Amino acid sequence: MGAGGAERSWEVNDFKEKNKGHLLLIKWNWNSGGVANANAAAALEKHLERLEWQLRILKEVLSANGGAERSELLKEHADEEVCTLVLALLDKVKTETCAQLSAVHQQQRQQTAQQHQQHLLGSYPPPPMLLCFFICLREASVSACLQIHLKAELERYNDLKKRVQESTFKKDLLRNIQAHGSPGAFWESEQESLLFVIEMKSERLREQNRKLQDMEQLKLCAEDHLVQTLQQNEDLRVRLDKSQSALQHTCREREEARASLERQRLFNETLTREKEQLLFKLNHRDACPTLNMAAAAVAPS
Repeated sequence: MGAGGAERSWEVNDFKEKNKGHLLLIKWNWNSGGVANANAAAALEKHLERLEWQLRILKEVLSANGGAERSELLKEHADEEVCTLVLALLDKVKTETCAQLSAVHQQQRQQTAQQHQQHLLGSYPPPPMLLCFFICLREASVSACLQIHLKAELERYNDLKKRVQESTFKKDLLRNIQAHGSPGAFWESEQESLLFVIEMKSERLREQNRKLQDMEQLKLCAEDHLVQTLQQNEDLRVRLDKSQSALQHTCREREEARASLERQRLFNETLTREKEQLLFKLNHRDACPTLNMAAAAVAPS
């Protein structure tokens, strides 16, 4: 209301200043001899009264509460200039009020968004701490895997060392040293390394031998499976030959049955014709004596 009231007061003062300039112009014309009669003075007074009346109406309209009261005042004091000025002031005040409310609403939205973001940042751990947590977790996982791998390698080395100690090469080497004396620490270490290499090669050979045996087993299984498949294929081929033979026999029987049915049909047709001829002869025996005589002559022969 403070900004709107100040704006309205400014508009009223502007209205006074405009009319004040007009009045000063009229007074200057009066003093300079531009108006020479009493009618001009009366018109001036009338104009002043009208301006004061418009100013009073403008103050009443601007100080009214609500649009309904302003509309009533404008209806009571219908003046085009006053109405135009009041509507312009109202539009300006409405526009400025909407702009102020929009700015306040935008500021409140920004403040709410910032508060919400701060709340989210306070609810979850900061990214550096979370990153450190994942890095530590990853390092722990890698360390556990390395420990398992190193433990397996150590077990393999201990097993290899045990096999070297129990191998015949080691026993022969110790027996040779006892019989002929030590050749020196360097050569003993070299012989120990050679024994390790020999044992590793032996282990690899045993592993390769085991894989070869597995492959041989797989080969035998594959050969058995192949023999079974070939036998099944042969059985299927025999069954197919039998089926084809049975089909051909069935086709021949069908053709023979069809030929027999055709002969039976022709024989039935022949019997039917002979039957009709005999019936015809019996029915017309008296009417055709010559036919009977011919039949009697043919009968003895």
